Amino acid sequence: MQYLHLTCSREHLHDLVDALKEQFAGCEDAALTDYGISSKLIQAYIVIGWQDVVDERFIDQLLADPTILDLSIFTSPCSTDDLFSPLLYV
Repeated sequence: MQYLHLTCSREHLHDLVDALKEQFAGCEDAALTDYGISSKLIQAYIVIGWQDVVDERFIDQLLADPTILDLSIFTSPCSTDDLFSPLLYV
């Protein structure tokens, strides 16, 4: 499973959340996982969970969107990983 973390201004948060909810309505591969405001820089964030890997076309859509300030993709550990061992690779 992969997660996509987006950063945007507070002013765009609710419009983006509404648009993403609409875009992913009925979609079984991706879902809006969390959103809110960061504590330090007071920027908005959105987290989207993806069942497999994040769709490249969706990444292209986000990169072209001027309201998205930044994004990162991370993979959650699979069930065979030892969650308590030190991270040996990045």
